[in-house]
Amino acid sequence: MSSVTNKIVDVANNIYDQSITSDSIAYIANFIRDRAIGQLNNLIGTNFYVDDALNYELNTNLTVDQISIIYELYEIFNLNRLIKLNGGSSAYSSISQVQSDGAFVKMVSKSEINKDMLQLRKQHIDALNNLVKSYNSNLITPLQVVGDDILSADYYSNEFNSDLIHNRRR
Repeated sequence: MSSVTNKIVDVANNIYDQSITSDSIAYIANFIRDRAIGQLNNLIGTNFYVDDALNYELNTNLTVDQISIIYELYEIFNLNRLIKLNGGSSAYSSISQVQSDGAFVKMVSKSEINKDMLQLRKQHIDALNNLVKSYNSNLITPLQVVGDDILSADYYSNEFNSDLIHNRRR
């Protein structure tokens, strides 16, 4: 895992480029500073913090995997906000379909839109869980390697040891 950046604005710009959002880069950077860094620390067991001495940037560089986790955290936050904004009224439009001169318009209820957003949020939550699992499993190193790998390959090839092996199998 190579270090990418410690600048929150660079991460926010990356999220802005990848996401379909009306939020500004400054808003996304504020989300990262206020919410995402703490959530990231909780999820992957790190100790990142926003350093006042570094112009409110992170104390260490983030990796690509960590930035991907922050992206998913933002997407889930953004979808939660949109679901709350959209969920106030579930009224249907009086016009359900209009077709004229080759143009086609279909009005969809807010409850259908919310259902789609809930499904999309579930997909992002699953992606976040997979990223966290993958990140944490990549950090695991074996404490002990068990086995006898100092014997040569021809150790079992001589006749005496071959008989011992065959006797053990019986």
